[in-house]
Amino acid sequence: MEIAPEKARIFAQAFLKNAQATIAEVPVGFPRLTDAACGSKQVEIFDISGPRLFYDFPLLDNHGALNGSVRVAADTIVGHPFVAIQTETTHLRSLRNAEQAAERRVAEEYPGTALESSQLVCFNYPRLGLRLTIRKPSGERLIRIFDLEFPASRLLAAPEGGASRIEGDTALSFLAALPEGGDPSPLFTHADELVTGLLKEGARRLAILDFDPSVADQQQMSAILDSGMSNQPEGIGAPREKLIQVPLLPQKEPDYCVIACISMLLRFYGVPQYAEQDDVRKRLQESPPLYQSGGVLPEHQAEAFDRCFPSEHFRVDMDNTPSWQHAFEDIEAGRPFKSGIYGHARVAVGYREAALTTTGQVLLPEWQRCLWINDPNSSNVRLELYEVVTQDDATHEKKTRPAIPIKYNAVVVRRI
Repeated sequence: MEIAPEKARIFAQAFLKNAQATIAEVPVGFPRLTDAACGSKQVEIFDISGPRLFYDFPLLDNHGALNGSVRVAADTIVGHPFVAIQTETTHLRSLRNAEQAAERRVAEEYPGTALESSQLVCFNYPRLGLRLTIRKPSGERLIRIFDLEFPASRLLAAPEGGASRIEGDTALSFLAALPEGGDPSPLFTHADELVTGLLKEGARRLAILDFDPSVADQQQMSAILDSGMSNQPEGIGAPREKLIQVPLLPQKEPDYCVIACISMLLRFYGVPQYAEQDDVRKRLQESPPLYQSGGVLPEHQAEAFDRCFPSEHFRVDMDNTPSWQHAFEDIEAGRPFKSGIYGHARVAVGYREAALTTTGQVLLPEWQRCLWINDPNSSNVRLELYEVVTQDDATHEKKTRPAIPIKYNAVVVRRI
């Protein structure tokens, strides 16, 4: 079910407020959240299969735009309304230029055709591109993806189905990564009731009658959310967080995400031999080759990392059943790690866990567990939801639900 932009902005404001109250440290280059607010004009992002996926609300302060945005779900199928708070993806600033570049690319690759339409899409999360509808002289239509991060690359075909085993240069649907058989609606419903309860409680405490969140201005919404969030049970638990400053390296090529992750960790650990991405690629192309055009297969990644880190000083482990506890323990021990999602590799550099609940007759506690992510493809840093723990007020039963994107694997480098 689609979420209206007005509703999505309320979610974005609520989760930004919670972050402001619970985050003590941010990565280098991340916007200062203390005085930030959500802008009213959202960017709409669609899946390559058609449905609207996300709204990105820009971060603003009293001096104008900040280098960041709050990403929330545009459809309940995503699960939890909160997706991430992130530095701004720079190519979104010049979408018109990207559209013109896409039109030139179509003319080069498909002469004699016409670009009928373009739409901002997410593919191979979190990559952004333009979904192009190209009309041939015969009337036949082609669907191709123009990569905003790598505009010089050839247009990608939108898949009709099936999953690639390579984390690299291919167009994958975000919705195709949703786990089969899982119903995301309880997670969204819980979060929706929680935010609604916070607004009602805040309005009640401020004696604001007939409060209508759909027409509230920024100042009033901020005051109401502050009031609702300030009345938290003393036993719900203090926020926990840790951040490791790891240099963010944009990947040089569309299929270099694993290579860029290796380079980030090499620089973090001060290993000079293969610190440049092309050096890592050459090392991985040695016999037996672990990198081929398209990326590095998941089953080769532990060996790929191991080949670049001296075995006398480091041990590399692959975790194909990653969990929050594993992520927590590694970050606590000062070990950033490669975090693999559907078709993509990033580096997890920190964690944040914070609780929030409504008050009154019914409590709706929710523990949000997030990872700080260095993303080499979109060239941004992201505070991304990992999982959510909820509790039934009547039975006190806790349920843990993973957030999307689902984490499929992790590669951990340990100094020995």
